[in-house]
Amino acid sequence: MQLWENGAWTLPNARSDRQLEVISYLSTLTLNDYNDDFEWWPGAHRQNKFRTGALYHLLRPTALTVSWHREVWFSGGIPKHMFLVWLMVRNRCPTRDRIRSWGLQTDPRCLYCNAADESIAHCYFECSFTWGIWKEIAAKCRFASVRQWSNLLPQLNSHTTNKVSKTLLLLCWQATLYILWMERNNRLHNANFTAPDGLIAQIKLTVKNRISSLRTDRPKFSSSLLQLWFST
Repeated sequence: MQLWENGAWTLPNARSDRQLEVISYLSTLTLNDYNDDFEWWPGAHRQNKFRTGALYHLLRPTALTVSWHREVWFSGGIPKHMFLVWLMVRNRCPTRDRIRSWGLQTDPRCLYCNAADESIAHCYFECSFTWGIWKEIAAKCRFASVRQWSNLLPQLNSHTTNKVSKTLLLLCWQATLYILWMERNNRLHNANFTAPDGLIAQIKLTVKNRISSLRTDRPKFSSSLLQLWFST
């Protein structure tokens, strides 16, 4: 929108007393006819080009980088899986121990094994039901997983392999957490129970489909993932 055109102001109508003061002041000024240049100062230094990313970093709250960010957010991951895992890592999923901490009455027992109180640490993977599933999937990735939730993220972080192997491991880990959480909710809300073999089949199909979907943009990487997946 041009505010100065043909030697005169072209100002919108004032909608407040403050705007009226500004317009009244501007009307006392006369501008020379020359081309104006925009200047972008997102910080202490002038930039030649406006960048949305720079504005985003100025507006967002700053925080220290967490050690587990590469295990939660990684290239090739499934967005809904990554988001759910992020909630789990932050302990923001409505597990029964959290629901009870809010003062709500609910059965505290694990919906998988019914033998202990439900919590993130128990479900993944102190629970014998979920541990049996993850143990088989982890073995397919040649990963000797620990069972303790607090130790699993550091173990994944320190698992230094090539990019293909690490991506496959993270895909499998997150798919396992996601499908197990969907099973937990299905048991709670619909009283539908899936056997371990069925859940393992779902996890394997999900991982295979995700790898195949990468073929369009990253054919060599997708091929390497598939070769590794079928070789174990």
